[in-house]
Amino acid sequence: MAARWYEQATSLYQGEYLDDLYYNWLFPERRRLTRMYISALRALADFHFSYERSTNALELLQRALRVDNLSEELHCQTMRVHASLGE
Repeated sequence: MAARWYEQATSLYQGEYLDDLYYNWLFPERRRLTRMYISALRALADFHFSYERSTNALELLQRALRVDNLSEELHCQTMRVHASLGE
């Protein structure tokens, strides 16, 4: 059930919140929403991985890495999925 909500929520993401504006009040909100998006992608990846749908998990993690390619946690999670695929 939660996976379906995460799928819907992540499908709505269209990039950083108000990415063309530069106001001090906006930066924390932008970071918060981005973290929520990445968290939802990671949760969905965990869900797919637990049901042995590693290719789906890998796709979700790659989407997250496009947003935050410096996250060590995302890279570790991605490597676990690659390992499960024998790569």
